[in-house]
Amino acid sequence: MKKIIPIFISLAFISFPLAGNSQTTTEKKVAVIEHNIKISLPTLVLPNYNGGKIPATLYPVNINGMYGYIDGNGNIAYYPQFLNAKEFSNGLAAVQYKNGMWGYIDRVNGYVIPLEFNGAGNFSEGVAPARINKLYGYIDQTGEYNISPQFDEAKPFSNGMAAVKLNGLWGFINRSGEMVIQPTLAMEPGNFSGLGLAVTLDNNGNYVFIDKAGNTVIATKYSLADSFSEGLAAVKGSNGLWGYINRNGNFVIPPKFAVAKLFSNNLAAVKVNGRWGYINKSGNIVIKPQFDIAENFTMGIARVSQNGHIGYINSAGKLIWVTQS
Repeated sequence: MKKIIPIFISLAFISFPLAGNSQTTTEKKVAVIEHNIKISLPTLVLPNYNGGKIPATLYPVNINGMYGYIDGNGNIAYYPQFLNAKEFSNGLAAVQYKNGMWGYIDRVNGYVIPLEFNGAGNFSEGVAPARINKLYGYIDQTGEYNISPQFDEAKPFSNGMAAVKLNGLWGFINRSGEMVIQPTLAMEPGNFSGLGLAVTLDNNGNYVFIDKAGNTVIATKYSLADSFSEGLAAVKGSNGLWGYINRNGNFVIPPKFAVAKLFSNNLAAVKVNGRWGYINKSGNIVIKPQFDIAENFTMGIARVSQNGHIGYINSAGKLIWVTQS
């Protein structure tokens, strides 16, 4: 998607203090893109790190119905100003403006890919699924389509493969956009990020793990299964509880949790007696079950919900940021 340089750009700078950070505002007026839609780039309150180190990543937060971003210490980086916001990956994050259109920001400069998409996913391996009208393709970090829009749904790449949906069925493409596992899968498959295996359903409705050629490597009898991550996959055992298996399909953490999520940063969220906590790879609880909701860790930080408040904890279970009542 070749873009034309904006007609003009005006800059205005104001000071906007929030949670200890001063902020800077810029305004970019009009950009014209290939499909002849004028995209107005709205005023953004930009981060100002006061000459300090730019954080390695930022985390989305919802404050009074609008999304912004905090750093790993809980300081506001982007003032809440987005209708929706996704996690940073490959240095960029997809954000949705009030008009419903999606673009991408970086950690410093605001929009680096304009608000020109009807849907946008996370970057992985240098590209991201992005939707124009009803079809998804894959864009690079300049906003150019590397793989043209042609899919009903599309997921991020992992290990050089991405799940895509055509005519109601799922398959996998490679980085050239070639269909390497034909769209014959009824269920949305997992990704290949763990051990080069993806979880899906076979024709008999059993969960199986396939390799990049589409061959079944692990055939299971489990009623539910999640993707491999950090060498382990969460599965639901015959007793109705969740545990973790290795590449051989054997339990290494017995099925004893009401629900279990994938490992990230060597920790996994599990549900015990109606509350979520976190275990290590030995299956020991290291952050006691206390949360209503618990998500995966990203660079040492995880989003949780407790008593109606959404916040972030570090790997020690310490709360670093929480919504105020």
